[in-house]
Amino acid sequence: MKKPALLFTLIILAVAATAAVAPSKLLPANGDVKGWNRVDGARIEVKGENLTEIYNGGYKLYLDNGVTVAARDLYMKDNVVMEVTVHTMKSKDAANKFFEYWRKEYNPQAIDKQKTYSMFISRKPAVGWMVSGIYLVSAVPSKDGEQQIKDTKAFLHQVRKKIETAQK
Repeated sequence: MKKPALLFTLIILAVAATAAVAPSKLLPANGDVKGWNRVDGARIEVKGENLTEIYNGGYKLYLDNGVTVAARDLYMKDNVVMEVTVHTMKSKDAANKFFEYWRKEYNPQAIDKQKTYSMFISRKPAVGWMVSGIYLVSAVPSKDGEQQIKDTKAFLHQVRKKIETAQK
């Protein structure tokens, strides 16, 4: 009797360790990125066909590529808005493949590949994508420019830190 109970306990712990954190928990808090504040009432978290709330008409691309849940928030600094979206994917493989889709779409000059994540920033239009485990994250400022590029990168790194903390 002790062995089945131990096995059951180990299975439960393994499942809990791999359970995804809600993407809304990974979005930056107010002030996490210097000078940026959340737009009150802008945060949404949706799944399935409700992705239309984030991707008006384009949600099918996301569903077909393995997005299971997505959370989006808006941030403001001066007269610039930053849209940050965290996607939970059905698998790490799906996350990496969809990241590659966006990399080919934007054709960035460089990719920052590390052990726990890959990231790129496109300059025109200014947009950033990062993949870490089962999470795929985008950050899109409302304007192009060097400061927006730096801020896009800062937002992606902020989410990366939250993902790494959640996976510990």
